[in-house]
Amino acid sequence: MTRLRPWLKDSRRLIKQVGRRIRVLERPEQVQIDLTDRCNYRCPTCTKWRHRSAEGELSTAEWKGFIDSVARMSLTHRIVFTGGEPLLRNDLVELVAHCTGLGCSTVVVSNGSLLNAGKIEELDTAGLSYLMVSLNSLVAALHDESRGTEGSCDHLMGVVRAYGNPPLRLKLGIATILMAGNIDQATHLLEFVERNRLHGILFQACMDDLTHHPFRGGYSEPHGHARVADNPFLPADTDTSDRAIDRLLARQRRGAPILNPPSQLKAMKAYYRDPGHFTRIECLAGVTSLLVDPYGDVRICFGLDPIGNVRNHANPRKIWTSAAASTARKKASTCGRPCRIMNHIY
Repeated sequence: MTRLRPWLKDSRRLIKQVGRRIRVLERPEQVQIDLTDRCNYRCPTCTKWRHRSAEGELSTAEWKGFIDSVARMSLTHRIVFTGGEPLLRNDLVELVAHCTGLGCSTVVVSNGSLLNAGKIEELDTAGLSYLMVSLNSLVAALHDESRGTEGSCDHLMGVVRAYGNPPLRLKLGIATILMAGNIDQATHLLEFVERNRLHGILFQACMDDLTHHPFRGGYSEPHGHARVADNPFLPADTDTSDRAIDRLLARQRRGAPILNPPSQLKAMKAYYRDPGHFTRIECLAGVTSLLVDPYGDVRICFGLDPIGNVRNHANPRKIWTSAAASTARKKASTCGRPCRIMNHIY
């Protein structure tokens, strides 16, 4: 069965592509909630941390009301909490427990900085299904540089040890951005996951820093082809990146716990060869995820304008099937940005 998993992952994408063409978009796979733009790290591949104010963020009660409507209308049963750093919100555990009570599965994507044994146990007790933490290198200096924070790698090693001690229901996975400094270490990170009996590793393509932008605080500069092509964190030697990804594909075929569909890894090879003009694959924005920012604005793509706001709409299904959503999907389908291979869209 393990050997079939990569094939099944690509089959799911094919089904989504067919669904888009025949306009069967009854529901998204998941609702992604960006709880906050704030972050306590200073990653050079991201600009969210430049926004430090919590003003205007939805309250706990507002988020619960939105989650209630998602569950009540059977829009999806998968809620992903991310940010910024979602653990900067003191109500994250409460919101996870609320989702659990409604029968929804939950994922938290975190830089790991605020995690410890106690917090992991709290999340597990609240019913969290999956915890994804960011690890870009086992070489402390390289990981810390990619996070903009000294000591972040050592702390994350402690998080992994803490997870391995008590028996927990939640699964722990690693998220890794493949970039110039670490792409030749990708298999080492995979072996770290296997050695520590974690659930798996999910690789992310390296985007320009404005792809991960705050939704308030003066964000206006578009992330265009020139900015992507000039990204200093992109692997400069495409032969090296090709070999590294080919090794991952070979390990995946043998059953390694790589969570990406094989076609996505292959698309990364093409992207690294021509990052400034990458239009090789179909963008599935508006098929995979309904995206909600910290202020309640709803999008089918974080690079496009909102299609509604949860403070003004009691029915998220109507937002998902609205004329504004249809217009945004058409715009996304002709967009040439490389973010189409990012995990929450692919």
